[in-house]
Amino acid sequence: MSQVVTAGSQARIFVSNPLERYYDGPGQTVIGAENAIRAIRDFQEKVTRVESASGDVFIYESDANDDTTKTFTINIGPVEIDISIDLSNFAIVIEVYLHLIWTKVQIAKASGSLKDGVTLNIGYPGILGGTLTFKLDGKDVVLTYDFNAFGHHYTGRTVIFHI
Repeated sequence: MSQVVTAGSQARIFVSNPLERYYDGPGQTVIGAENAIRAIRDFQEKVTRVESASGDVFIYESDANDDTTKTFTINIGPVEIDISIDLSNFAIVIEVYLHLIWTKVQIAKASGSLKDGVTLNIGYPGILGGTLTFKLDGKDVVLTYDFNAFGHHYTGRTVIFHI
């Protein structure tokens, strides 16, 4: 059974920028052709695109600090979800953002155990409402989502990774 977790955890997820090591110009830009090609290749190797009836889900695995942690950024429509999972005890930290034209707004933050499941109620008045659930299903870390954003409905179930 999933547990609803109150936002406000003190943990912070640091998702690495996959292009950072290739910056060779001012203002965080990649200008050299060789660096641009390498940056794109590295980025493509770490992104998984999952097709769904309500739109594609993009999953990016970023570099973690150690071998017992997995860190991902998941994009579904205008929602960005950053997660960090401790593989030694299946603890998960979740941060959820809503992309608005020129910025993103944090709308939820929670932590819990994948073994029990973690459900977040997400919302932003007049724009977004719904739920996200992360849980361990056998050896799969699974995200189930059901939300409305900007008049569009997003629903589905996707495997983030296999343990």
